[in-house]
Amino acid sequence: MKLRNFKQLGTAAILTAVLALNSCQKEEVIAPKKPTTTVTPPADITAATFGRVDAMQNDLMMLAYALTDPNFNKAEGVLSCATVTRDEVSMPHHAIIDFGTGCSDGDGIVRSGRVDVYYNFDTNSELRNNAGSQVSAIFTAFAQGDVTYDGTATLVNQGHGGDFHNVFDISVNATIVDAAASETVSLSGSNAFEFTRGYETGDKNDDALSVTGSLSGDINGQAYTAAITGSNPLIKYRMQGCDEHYVKGEMVYTYASDPTEYIDYGDGTCDNQAIKTVNGNSQTITL
Repeated sequence: MKLRNFKQLGTAAILTAVLALNSCQKEEVIAPKKPTTTVTPPADITAATFGRVDAMQNDLMMLAYALTDPNFNKAEGVLSCATVTRDEVSMPHHAIIDFGTGCSDGDGIVRSGRVDVYYNFDTNSELRNNAGSQVSAIFTAFAQGDVTYDGTATLVNQGHGGDFHNVFDISVNATIVDAAASETVSLSGSNAFEFTRGYETGDKNDDALSVTGSLSGDINGQAYTAAITGSNPLIKYRMQGCDEHYVKGEMVYTYASDPTEYIDYGDGTCDNQAIKTVNGNSQTITL
């Protein structure tokens, strides 16, 4: 039985992704997990976790917010080394962001390739507050370090959900190549990110998000489906030190030839551990 290394590529996005969707109630006390035996899986094929989507979504939102910053100060932002061409007259607006063959940006990350961004709002607050606001990106050989994206990602502000919680839908259809891990992953699907706490405040440290949805595609040629169980959505807290990994919820990975895998992200503890169960056998894995 192969054990996949469920690492995160990039910061958890969307979560960082819906960037500036900040908030502030007092964070609830979270009980510690029960101890389990820690097992480090061998690095064969890395499963296409939502961490991959998080990374791509984070880049989408990073670019959207840089473009719609009222000051648009390229010298200090993530677009400092890119050539940016913007059409702010037509609607949706269109920006071409070209990092060329590679340059180090204001955040110290080397990027290359091109991203075409389309958006129907003028300021960050409009994306945050106006239902129907959306941003789409077409990634063309867009690379950060060893990871390259080709494909599209779109975020839509759906407004309030049934419980008056803000909901953002994100769809993705892309191919991601991780040269360091010798992986090529295709993924297609959509996720709904619902702010269940803290959206209306000014501090992200009390934000909580509930994530549902599914992805499918192939990993190095092997078909897979990754789905969040409907009764147990993924939960992420955005407070500092807790925003890099999901802390609750379950995902089910179904493969063409390998056994089904169940990933339990825990009871709310802020850590990088999860429980993987295959054929009734459970192990602790590091995300």
